[in-house]
Amino acid sequence: MIHQSEDLEYGQARENANHPKIERLLGCKLLKLAKYDVMDWMEYQEGGDESPPWYVEQKARRMTYDYLKNNYKSPVLQYPSALISKNKIDFMKSKGNGVVIFDFTDKIMYWVFDEAEYAKMEVEQKFVRNARIGYIDKPNPVVHIPCSVLREL
Repeated sequence: MIHQSEDLEYGQARENANHPKIERLLGCKLLKLAKYDVMDWMEYQEGGDESPPWYVEQKARRMTYDYLKNNYKSPVLQYPSALISKNKIDFMKSKGNGVVIFDFTDKIMYWVFDEAEYAKMEVEQKFVRNARIGYIDKPNPVVHIPCSVLREL
């Protein structure tokens, strides 16, 4: 079983490695947000830019994308899916712009928030992930993002 601190270090290292790639994808500079902010990054905007800024959340996964597709399905609709906390998607919905990055061991996939797609996604209200040493996970609502809407970075 992995310790929470190892998980956090792995995630931070992957964020650092992927930061330039995500900036190229979005065509903008991203500011790293604080540890306990809802999202990982926010678009840096010059004064006078009235467009909604991009918000980005990255999840580092210690598995291949094919393993995810073959082993993780939403519980009711049974489509292959990647999980993210519902509060992150709700934040994107409230701000109007967001991207979820899934960093698998073999490839990086992403989903640009789309309200119509989100409306069709399954929400699991009481998900508890695998245990980690040093952390007690409580049931948490998650969104099952279908693999069919993920794009490779």
